[in-house]
Amino acid sequence: GAGAASQPMDTEGAASIQVITPSDWVTSNIEIQVSADAVTWVPMVDPTTGAAFVAGTAVDASQAVSLPSAVLAARYLKLVSTTSQTATKTLKVILKN
Repeated sequence: GAGAASQPMDTEGAASIQVITPSDWVTSNIEIQVSADAVTWVPMVDPTTGAAFVAGTAVDASQAVSLPSAVLAARYLKLVSTTSQTATKTLKVILKN
């Protein structure tokens, strides 16, 4: 994507994940990068198309998006905004086990 990636998140033990966008978020798709070691990152792709997996489509400001549990198969993940944001944004992430 054209935007920036979040800080890495350790998802060990999580069964569900939800992302809440801030009020100044610029509408964007959210894609996922995954890693087994928090060093080497690769994009998560749709196994049927090979295209980037879109965890949230056209996500607006002040919205909550529940991500599919498949994104938790990797130990570490980053969220990627596919649209350039106007400044650094803080996403709230809720992991539940």
